[in-house]
Amino acid sequence: NIYEEGKLNKVKTFACNKKEIAKPSIESGTWNVVITEKYTGNNCEHEKPRKNCRRGKIDVYDHNKKLVFTVSDCLLEGVAGEDRMKTNSDAPFGTYAISSTPFIMGANSGQKRISYGPNPRLSFEPINGSGDEADKSNRSLIRIHGGRQEDKTTYQPLSNPVLKRTQGCIRVYDTDAKDFYDWWVKFHKANPNVKPGKLKIVK
Repeated sequence: NIYEEGKLNKVKTFACNKKEIAKPSIESGTWNVVITEKYTGNNCEHEKPRKNCRRGKIDVYDHNKKLVFTVSDCLLEGVAGEDRMKTNSDAPFGTYAISSTPFIMGANSGQKRISYGPNPRLSFEPINGSGDEADKSNRSLIRIHGGRQEDKTTYQPLSNPVLKRTQGCIRVYDTDAKDFYDWWVKFHKANPNVKPGKLKIVK
């Protein structure tokens, strides 16, 4: 009898040793960004490599909390090191407010194009008084952008681009930076009254 009763409560989906990952809360009514940081376990491709390369994934959610765009790889490492409280170091965890005009336009040539790439970069700032790591760091001008993936003279894409450390921003591939901006252009055209919301950097 116990056996027959148990069959009625059989688990439909079973996964052994599966970790439950808490999903970050997403605001409705605005579009939001979540950057999930992880260490790859591999050395970084830099002059001063670390034992673990600090990479991440960028997920974009629309005003209905639906996942609508993803950048599968980004770099959260700064040239000043792993102390996230220091300027030019790794990007701090926490919640940021995306700027009302979210994208800063790219440059056709010059140092800005070399540093940030040819595509617009996403602008956001820590929320004053929130008390999280981003707020306590007193840092500013942290962005999502490409860059350092073209020939410095011709601006032609390199055949094997790598994500190089920034002065505290989040680096993405130039192709992903373009796709991110193109997504926003289409989304904003279809939803002109939906404002930018928050950007969260989480583990």
